[in-house]
Amino acid sequence: MQNTKIKFSRNQKSIQGFQSIQTPSTDALNVLSNWADKGRDRSFNILVDSENEIVALLKYHNSDVDVGKDIDILCNNYGVVRDNVLDNAEKNDFQDVFINYFLSTNALSSLFCLWQQ
Repeated sequence: MQNTKIKFSRNQKSIQGFQSIQTPSTDALNVLSNWADKGRDRSFNILVDSENEIVALLKYHNSDVDVGKDIDILCNNYGVVRDNVLDNAEKNDFQDVFINYFLSTNALSSLFCLWQQ
């Protein structure tokens, strides 16, 4: 099983979102419920629920190739946007990769030289 933490909020550039009479969190909950119903072994846990956003942990099978496509279509239909939420461990991994890249390419020393000028 795969887990992904996602934040859902109103899409400010969406006609569907503009026309919705529901709160952003209600529309996001509709996205999640419909998404879970569309595939086998899909579920979600709400981690944060406020009027303007929902953060949920999505669970799905590794072989479910329609996970992203289905959620994107539903988000569009309900006027909602989604953003992946990185845990601190994932952020640290990204920072390590970023720092190692700069150190291995000498880009960091080049930036430092430019800064000194």
